[in-house]
Amino acid sequence: MRWALLVLLATLLGVALLAKLEFGGRGDLPMQLDELYFATCAARGLVSGEVPVAGCHDNKGPLIFLLYQSVMDPAHPYRLATIKLAGFTLGGLVCLLGGLVAHRVGGRVAAVLTLALALQSSTLDPWFFSLRTESLGLACLLLATLVLLPRGTQPLAWWRVLLAGVLCGLALLTRQNFLFLVLGIAGWLAFTQRGGLHRLALLALLFGTGVLAPMLAFALIFQLQGTLPEYGASLFIYPALYGSNGDEGVIRRLLLKLALLAEYAQPLSAYVALGVLGATALARRVVPVEADALPAARLVLVLAGMSLVFLVLVPVLLRPHLWPSLLLAAVLAGPLLARGLAQHEWRMPVVALLLALVVLTVLCAWGGPQGNPLRDRKNLQAPQIAEARGGYAYVVGMWPKIYVDNGWTPASTVMYPIALPGAPQTWAFKPPEAGSWKARLLTQLREHNERQLLADFARTPPRAIVTIDRDARRPDSSDATDIPVLRDYIAVHCVPGRRLDEDTPYAASLFICGR
Repeated sequence: MRWALLVLLATLLGVALLAKLEFGGRGDLPMQLDELYFATCAARGLVSGEVPVAGCHDNKGPLIFLLYQSVMDPAHPYRLATIKLAGFTLGGLVCLLGGLVAHRVGGRVAAVLTLALALQSSTLDPWFFSLRTESLGLACLLLATLVLLPRGTQPLAWWRVLLAGVLCGLALLTRQNFLFLVLGIAGWLAFTQRGGLHRLALLALLFGTGVLAPMLAFALIFQLQGTLPEYGASLFIYPALYGSNGDEGVIRRLLLKLALLAEYAQPLSAYVALGVLGATALARRVVPVEADALPAARLVLVLAGMSLVFLVLVPVLLRPHLWPSLLLAAVLAGPLLARGLAQHEWRMPVVALLLALVVLTVLCAWGGPQGNPLRDRKNLQAPQIAEARGGYAYVVGMWPKIYVDNGWTPASTVMYPIALPGAPQTWAFKPPEAGSWKARLLTQLREHNERQLLADFARTPPRAIVTIDRDARRPDSSDATDIPVLRDYIAVHCVPGRRLDEDTPYAASLFICGR
């Protein structure tokens, strides 16, 4: 145990160095750009009295916005130190939960080593400690796993299955793609529980009821708020359109995604290899597992496999999507490394390997090979708009940093161009085929959103509107925006300002409104 604790202590030193970097020299930068998207949407909900907020017409469920609203100061909603602290806390909780799952499989030493490995792999890239949907959903799924793995060999109590279902339902309200892991848990329940068809049907009913309960509870809240359409769109319609801008065939898209996955995983190859070795050792019983720990080992193997399905089938693959697989790789590797520490001839090589990984993660935390472009200040600068500082504003496009740097609150919850008629095709969105069910739903939703946008502008008029060229209009258009409702509003209520960030991806036009 003392060698495992030594590795954990060294790992905690690496986490401390990353924290010093993030709260010190990088204190004015987000750990990941999505933090600013979530923060601006949550800020809009706080000022409009929508707590929780149904969403801002993105493809995310409401739970992440509720988490942001719970940690943000309404008077200073964009204080990055608060968001980073919450991200570190949530990331640490996920690693700790992974250690507890490993304890069910391989005991105390495996738990300590899993915690160390999870902290190391999350430190390797600052994205993994950012306050994102992956960490929040993974925490819910790990809690569900622990609930389903009581000590001993007694049959699962009904309340455990129901509670696990509720936790899985909460995970789905962070990322719908976690459905693959939830199906893995359901399959594990179906194939490991004994008691006949009657008991299996009861467990299925309890688990399904639990999964649906959070969704129905939020639906009731948003019905009372009058934002039920936004809730349904964020859960179902926008996810069905996200990642749709791909003209390649299915096989080519899959191959491109696998190539991208290999690129993302390259700096993490040591942890991936340890996870594969750990999975093989558990599956082939190279690592002895006690009888009452076999269900835990099997469930972890199932979840690890489904996390890979998650990576392959996610519409747009980004580096943070690797976090569930990496965490489960640490859970699988922990028992194998614990067995190595228990054998005298393997003890020093295992310790040396783990300490070398600590050094690697520390080097990467200081700007090493992960090559995260968001650490470059140039990519996160936004112009200061002295003529419209503070108050409400509206940005037509994907540029949350300009809200943050100018102290703006979004003037509407309809924040993304995809939600409005006339929005151009983007890298992640292609209008659905005319006449399809997606097109019909999107048309109805956009008509609703136009009315909602104008109602929001009437309550909280924007002092400025910024139209980002690439998101607001087609390349051959001469208008500032091709979105009719915004073009008409600008013509009546605003005057042209100046061009912003010319010759950059964020080239935009500024309009000053309400004068």
